[in-house]
Amino acid sequence: MGQLHLFGAKTQLEILTKLGDPLTKANQLIDWEIFRKPVEDAIRKDLTKGGRPPYDVILMCKITMLQQWYGLADMQIEYQINDRLSFMRFLGLEIGDKVPGGNTIWDFKEALKTNNVDRQLFDTFNALLEEKGIITHKGSIIDATFVTVPKRHTTKKDDTHLKKGEALEDLPVKCAERVERSEIKS
Repeated sequence: MGQLHLFGAKTQLEILTKLGDPLTKANQLIDWEIFRKPVEDAIRKDLTKGGRPPYDVILMCKITMLQQWYGLADMQIEYQINDRLSFMRFLGLEIGDKVPGGNTIWDFKEALKTNNVDRQLFDTFNALLEEKGIITHKGSIIDATFVTVPKRHTTKKDDTHLKKGEALEDLPVKCAERVERSEIKS
């Protein structure tokens, strides 16, 4: 491994910005502070008992969004935040800052769910995205038709014929015959 550069992280972040880092765009478009009061009201902790002060609720909200966007588990998001400069920048963290652990992230999400705030935040976030024109539901028609397709049971011999471009006889009839002979399961 070569020598570390004094401004290496800054250089890398500049490159990510030029390449169109979507997380930078998200931070520009979304006013994250609108989530502060509802979350703080829902998960307010009694700090008079002692213990470590909680992480900022906006930081925790943004972490849960990263999890959703990138399909990451609680322990995996902890690793990715420590590993990725783009995640750190999105979260407002610097190299060396303490990152919430997987258990802390899980506890945060459970507190939101327990206090029925998770759905409210999700709806608020989606409304904000619609307002900004990032997503729209106007004029969209979604066809969710499911089509049943018969299962195909072929032998290696049949597969060889198919690869050669040869046509098979009536496949459903052949399958029924094979089921009767117990060559294949129904």
